[in-house]
Formats: sequence, C-alpha cells, structure tokens
Amino acid sequence: MLLDKLAEPPVDDWQDARFPERSRILVIDDDPDVLDSLHRGLSVLGFEVDGARDGRTGIARYFAEGPFDLSLVDLNMPDIDGIEVIRRLKAQHKDALAAVITAYDSIESVVQAMKAGAVDYFTKPVDLNHLDLVLNRILENRRQVERLRFLEGQVVQLASFQGLVGVSPEMQHLYEMIRKLANSNVTVLVQGETGTGKELVVRAIHSLGKRRRARFVPINCGAMPEALMESELFGHEKGAFTGAGKRKYGLIEQAENGTVFLDEIETLGLGPQVKLLRAIQEREVMRVGGGRPIPVDFRLIAATNVDLRKRMEEGLFREDLFYRINGVVVDVPPLRVRKGDIPLLADHFLTTLSEKDGCPVRELAPEAMMLLKAYSWPGNVRELENAMAQAVAFCEGKEITIEDLPESVVMSTTDQGDVSFHIGEGFYSLPLREARAQFERRYLREVLKKSGNRVVEAARHAGIHRRHLYEKMKQYHLSR
Repeated sequence: MLLDKLAEPPVDDWQDARFPERSRILVIDDDPDVLDSLHRGLSVLGFEVDGARDGRTGIARYFAEGPFDLSLVDLNMPDIDGIEVIRRLKAQHKDALAAVITAYDSIESVVQAMKAGAVDYFTKPVDLNHLDLVLNRILENRRQVERLRFLEGQVVQLASFQGLVGVSPEMQHLYEMIRKLANSNVTVLVQGETGTGKELVVRAIHSLGKRRRARFVPINCGAMPEALMESELFGHEKGAFTGAGKRKYGLIEQAENGTVFLDEIETLGLGPQVKLLRAIQEREVMRVGGGRPIPVDFRLIAATNVDLRKRMEEGLFREDLFYRINGVVVDVPPLRVRKGDIPLLADHFLTTLSEKDGCPVRELAPEAMMLLKAYSWPGNVRELENAMAQAVAFCEGKEITIEDLPESVVMSTTDQGDVSFHIGEGFYSLPLREARAQFERRYLREVLKKSGNRVVEAARHAGIHRRHLYEKMKQYHLSR
C-alpha cells in the first residue's frame, strides 16, 4: 500500500517548486569581458544568468536575489578571492553549488577550492560546449539529490499515521483496521504488550470517526483504587456517602456522544464489572446513591496487555462482560516482529527530542543502528523512545554511538534469540571498543549469511545504507 502511494509522487509540483524551467546561474568575475562573454553564452544555452564584478557584490546578490542553482566564481579577484566567496556561500547555505573559473591552471588552488566546497573548475578561456555539458551534469545530480530528499520526506509522512510510526506489513494492516473501525460504533478490544502504543491506536480510531468532535475520555483502571472506581466511572449523588458533598458526574456520563477508553480493563474489580456491563447493554448509568438510570450515548474501547480469556477462566473476569467488549479485537504488534520499523522510529524520536530540546538532530552511527535492530525490545516502542532519550542526553557529538546507548540494550543484545551467533563470557572482559568490533563483525557475518550474501538485502535488514555495509565489510575483511 505504501509503495503504491510512493509510486506516484507529485513530481511535477516538486520540480516546479525547486527547479524552474530555466536554471539560474550567478557569474562572479572581476573581468568585464569574461563576465559579458559568459552572460551571453550561458543565456544562449538556455540558462537565466546574473553577474557580479567582485566577491562582495556576488555574495550580496546571491542572498538578496537567490539562492541560485549554481555560481561560477573566479578564483583570483582583488577584494575577496573565489575560495573565500565559496566558503561564505556554503557557510550560510550548505547546499549552495559553486564551480570555479581560473586563468591559472594551478593544481594547488583547485584543490583548495574543492576543499572549500567547489564541485568543479574551468580554465579560461572557457569552452562553452564543455561548460554546458558539465553544468547540466552538475544540475542533474542536484535534481536527483533533491528528488531523493523529497521521496524520503514522503516516506516519513506516509510512515506516520495518527502518531503511529511504521511501514511494515503489520503496521499497514493495523492502519487499515483503524480506518475501517473509525466510523463504526462497534465495541473494540485492543490487545498488545506494554509499550506497543495501544492508546495511540484508540485515539486514532476516535479522531478519525464521527465522534471526534465530542470528548475522548481515557480511564486507567489499573491506577484507580477499587473503592473509588464506581464513583469515578458512574458518578454519585450528593450525600451518597461520607464526603459526597455535591453531585459528581461520572467519567462515562462526561463522554456523552464521545468515546470512553478503558485501559488495563483486566484490573477492573467484579463489582464495577457488573455496572459496566449494564452501561454497555442499556447505554445508561446509575450514579452511586441515585434512584434513576441516566441515558448516555458513548462508544466503548477497551485495552489490555493480558489474555482476558485466561482471566475469565480463572473467575477474575465476567464471561458476559468479556463477550460484550470483545466485539472486534485489534492486535497491536510488538516491536520485535516489525524490526524494519526500528530505523524510522529511532529517527522519529531523535527528531522529536531535538525539537523539544532545541538542539541539532543527532544521527545514529551504523553500528548503533545494527545493535538496535538486534535487540528484542521487551518494552517495545516505549523502551526504544527511552533509549533514544538517554542516547541524546549522553551524546557529546553529532553521531550517537554504541557507547551512548543504555547498558541494558548493549549487554543484552548478544543473548537475544534472533541473533544466532554466541559470544562467550570472555567478550564481557574486553574493552568496549574491542567488544563492539567483535559484535559488529559477527553480526554482519550472520546478516550476510541469512541474506544469501546479497548486500542490498543485508543492508536493509541491518538498517544501514549499503555504502556503510561495504565499508564495514572492508574493515572486517568480510567478503560475499
């Protein structure tokens, strides 16, 4: 489903917004003859051209009238040389493209220009045919980069659904169930392990449905004392018990026309279960101390992280209530069965944490990402979020390494059932750097083996770019 959407991105809108029909070129050269010649020649070739006779004017024009698709900068100018011009352009606009033109074919100057960020160089007198060929190649490369960024943005956008993140088949199936259930009134039971995002699923069903304009009332049954449960759920009348100084409207009554979400419903006592069953069957509640039922229009969605059938067999959960809330069952997959979503989730949390703290977005080192994918995540998405929060807090550079990850994740990874190699006790006596190298080598060897030595598939499984995988293979002398 996701791939079908990505197959037809709004490419025309992207091209029109980023690259107009005629690419804009800024020529900065102190020689008026060269400036005029390049202006006329590039215009004939179909480029939109602007010029400046010194470095300062060129920089000012770039930021006042640009950014331009590419700047052609003379290396030797009296006020600011071409290398400094490029440095300043790149400092303010990291994606600025610049090529140098020089009357002196000096290798040293060209190397300095390339280090400053120049993408190519041309010697005077400039051959227009050669210039046309190279400029179109440079601009086409830029188009490909921008297209890739655009598609990556589309993936991130499509990978997020009402706060849920993932593109795995399991998550696509979950999204489809949410869409189908949103406009229904059927009672839903959401099942899943702790930390899988059950409340996000429930909120998505509510926010996409016809009850979205009314209240969403979440109730954590496990956090509410049983003595107060009936009063909280169904309300009470003034004087119903000691301390009831005024009438209290129950949470279910407050959800008129909306959605009641009962989280950890397995913790609900047998007494409140009887009243809840009546509220579901009759769509009415009886306040504690009240003499007449009060009609309430609400939708009930419950969630649990245990097997309610087993609780029912043990006599801890009423059979009739079970079948009332078991209208449609939605299973939220644990993170260990959708490990392909881990890179997306990790990047999502890193971006969110960076925006919240007002700091630059950190990136995960390839070896750190491999370790995240090897871990079983018993705490699921919530545990991954906490791990990313700790990593951001401990990270001192731009890249999160294994050293920044929680010790529980690092030390447990090699013992997980989905990693079929074993590291002996001696592994734990090694310095961290050496232990990490051993883990990486064995992990990559196993991933390559499982993928039939197909590098692209192995890189996808590890959650890293294939270029990084090739680099690691070379580093650890691994061959296909």
